[in-house]
Amino acid sequence: MDTNSSANKGSMGRLEGMIKCLNETIPDSQVTVLHRYFDLNNTDLKRLGLKYPRVNIKEHPWFQERSSFLTTGFYFIFNALFFKILNKKKLLSEYDVLVDLNFIEPEKLVDKFALMIFIGVLFTLLSLKNTLSCDKPVVVCSATIGPYGNLFNKLAKNYLNKVDLITYREAYSQKYVDALGVKLPKKVLTGDLAFLMDPIKKEDIKQIASKLNINCDDSFIGITPAAMANSNFSEEINVKLLLDISNFIIKETDYNLIFMANTYQDVELQEKIYSAVDNQDRVLSLPFEYSASETKSIISLCDFFICSRFHALVASTSLGVPSIGLVSYSYNKFHGILGEMMGQDEYLLDIDENFNYETFLANFKSKILDVSQNKFEIAADLKKKEKLLKKQVLLNGKLIQDILRSN
Repeated sequence: MDTNSSANKGSMGRLEGMIKCLNETIPDSQVTVLHRYFDLNNTDLKRLGLKYPRVNIKEHPWFQERSSFLTTGFYFIFNALFFKILNKKKLLSEYDVLVDLNFIEPEKLVDKFALMIFIGVLFTLLSLKNTLSCDKPVVVCSATIGPYGNLFNKLAKNYLNKVDLITYREAYSQKYVDALGVKLPKKVLTGDLAFLMDPIKKEDIKQIASKLNINCDDSFIGITPAAMANSNFSEEINVKLLLDISNFIIKETDYNLIFMANTYQDVELQEKIYSAVDNQDRVLSLPFEYSASETKSIISLCDFFICSRFHALVASTSLGVPSIGLVSYSYNKFHGILGEMMGQDEYLLDIDENFNYETFLANFKSKILDVSQNKFEIAADLKKKEKLLKKQVLLNGKLIQDILRSN
């Protein structure tokens, strides 16, 4: 059960990671993706279908993307209210277990997007309610859960106590759900599914590099901005910071730059920075048309990576690419997964209520020089941790297999 945007490369990375997890742990299983953004002309889902021909991709039974936010909300609420009646037709009776991938963000992700995130969490909880009504084993998989407000705490406690298994992608959620009063015996810390998404084959990377006029013998720093941020980090400051850092790198080092957006929301921001940067002959703005795995492959060409988007950092650290993360939203997720699990807390720079531009910029420049000098040691450490974390992520599939066997 996946309702995340197919134009978000992090969401596609998680979905592809789930498919790979099941392929490796339960190779004889038949996987169906029930997707909110299902469309016969959806380029991302068509690519997914071609890459995994044994995977069925169908329209989500009650959450379907429409032409506007209001229309989408109306369709969701209508389908959610009447799903029990519709379910008399046993819409999901063919499946042995239902895996919910939608618990990925807390209610208060960033203050600037509070209303949208409130609605998103509400839809996630109501979607789980419908899933539970199907009388099938239900797994909330590789989840970030909470913190929620009082209303959602009660709903979350009620619904989560009825699922068969919860797996978490960071320790904070595990502690939060325990404190919430969820008594479910099967609650396991695993990891983020996107760590399992592979880059494309090396020969295909070379073809893309050739098409983009990238000389693979050059040295690159990748930069991914994020439009999502708290109110201490306006778009104006965001652009200025990444522009100042880009110009610093071009002036003070031999690195070339590759700008790449990880979600459709960040494309305009990327173009604003690229259009204003000095020496554009040393900068490439990667077209957004490339898939999640193709974009991950471009990251693999970089000596190190600077990023404000969580899943782009998952991609870079899983490749062993030394990375600096700018954290302006969802601090528990960044620090819990990239900081604690991947051991990179030293290279996560928080943008919060204590943010001071000049102090932050000076620290940022210092971190860039630090990573540049120690990139081989950092890369070696990342590769060790990545191997261990991938094993932990594969535990999701093994636990789902246990549920299948017991039923």
